[in-house]
Amino acid sequence: VIGAYNLNWKTLQPIKEKIEKALGIPFFIDNDANVAALGERWMGAGDNQPDVVFMTLGTGVGGGIVAEGKLLHGVAGAAGELGHITVDFDQPIACTCGKKGCLETVASATGIVNLT
Repeated sequence: VIGAYNLNWKTLQPIKEKIEKALGIPFFIDNDANVAALGERWMGAGDNQPDVVFMTLGTGVGGGIVAEGKLLHGVAGAAGELGHITVDFDQPIACTCGKKGCLETVASATGIVNLT
């Protein structure tokens, strides 16, 4: 796992490897928005359609994209990660990723609390 900024994990964390070693079975890990998109496709509003877009809004702003039945990760796992699109060039509060002006700083629950 890398880039889990809301967990303050900015460097590589060998979570997958530790769990596989401890349990002795294959283990797969992904972010909440991506697995929620898969869940909605298989069992929810996505109705098992091949293309689904799922958005999350909570401590962060994220999303998962399923296209042609496959989860998209994009470059560096950034597919669907709308929270780090720059929307406010004058925002003085830094995002958990370290940049300023990210959508997450004004639209997530954490961002809204920080603005008040």
